[in-house]
Amino acid sequence: MADKTKNPCTKYIKYGGSDGKLKYWDGEKNVNVELKEFYLLEEMGCISGFDEKSNSGIWSNELYRTNGEFTVKSKGGEIAKGSYKDIKDQVNAAGGKYTASVYALLNDEIVNIKFSGAGLGGWLDRPDGASKFSLSELTPAKKGATNYFVPVFTELKMTDSELEKVKEKAQPVADFLGDLIAGKKEVSNDADFEAPKEVVQDIVPEDLPFN
Repeated sequence: MADKTKNPCTKYIKYGGSDGKLKYWDGEKNVNVELKEFYLLEEMGCISGFDEKSNSGIWSNELYRTNGEFTVKSKGGEIAKGSYKDIKDQVNAAGGKYTASVYALLNDEIVNIKFSGAGLGGWLDRPDGASKFSLSELTPAKKGATNYFVPVFTELKMTDSELEKVKEKAQPVADFLGDLIAGKKEVSNDADFEAPKEVVQDIVPEDLPFN
């Protein structure tokens, strides 16, 4: 059996489309986070959300976008297993969403930031090829009776010293994900780090390439 290994991230941050805020759960309360300046280390794809039946978070293994099979679970057990295309409807019905799992360097800490719904749409529209970003603004939007905010990311220039720092910090992430994809290790899911469920309706963009 694969060894249980901790993710190198110190915080698990989530974007909420209803208020445009990023938060992490510190064990007692939600803590707001600002993304004035952060560095992209790696991006994976996963499923996250909330399962009403088991009153718990939803998680899955991580893949490079949608290449491969997801195993989607909650504390109630396995929800679905298969390619995203095949299990999408089942996952959505259970309260799960395709989510960008972004490994980033923020304030000299390796963190994981999850973007789903409106957050995912904004993240996918970021400048191509960039590694240093700022969440520069929030664009108000509306679908039906639901108001939400789409994040806008701006590319920032990197110095040579910043580039070296990013390379150094990216190595433990690369090592972890390499073993994870090879099946040598299991990801410690971040469901235990989730805040209690908030009533948030994120919008899933309809033009995503993997829908």
